Amino acid sequence: MVLGGKVRAAVQMVTNRDGRKPYSPNDLDSKSGCAVIDVLREKHPDCRVPSEEAFDAYPDAANLLDTMPVYCYEECVAKAAARLSGGAGPCGVEAEMLKHWLLRYSAHSEKLREAMAEWVGWLSNGSPPYAAYCAMNTVRTVALDKCPGVRPLGVGEVWMRLWSDCSHMKTKEMATNACGNTQLCAGLRLGIEANLHAVWAIWPQSAG
Repeated sequence: MVLGGKVRAAVQMVTNRDGRKPYSPNDLDSKSGCAVIDVLREKHPDCRVPSEEAFDAYPDAANLLDTMPVYCYEECVAKAAARLSGGAGPCGVEAEMLKHWLLRYSAHSEKLREAMAEWVGWLSNGSPPYAAYCAMNTVRTVALDKCPGVRPLGVGEVWMRLWSDCSHMKTKEMATNACGNTQLCAGLRLGIEANLHAVWAIWPQSAG
């Protein structure tokens, strides 16, 4: 684990601090006593395919179509690849394996980075079929013991993690400028701290 860059997971394993053990499908839930596979089916929402009619009914739908294009290049993919971590999804490719493919093989890695940049542009600027989004967002479900209860955990495809990081790097500044102090989770620096000071100024009794 340490050689693979998973220092935190190695420390948790050695010190036995994780506590959450994975369930098998036929194990019994410690909270309800039902089979884990049945609990997971109850928690999973029904599949819904988005329709154009539902999008057109959204307020200002026409304005949402005029968005700034996202330009991604192979240098951006290399930067995102250096931060990859996590296990393998349904395709079996884990983060360390993909990181080596993208960074360790000179010209071959550069070609793969260019291909990954084209995928980011296609998903961000184009209009891919819904099946493409479904395939890229497929996850491998793992059931963890919540002590008590079942916590479903989805291990997604490492490709989608890479593309999402690239898209985030290219759009976070625009999102911060657009949201301002209305949405503090959009990367505004010290926004939450400024809001706390404002609340304390209005309601002094809220301090502490």
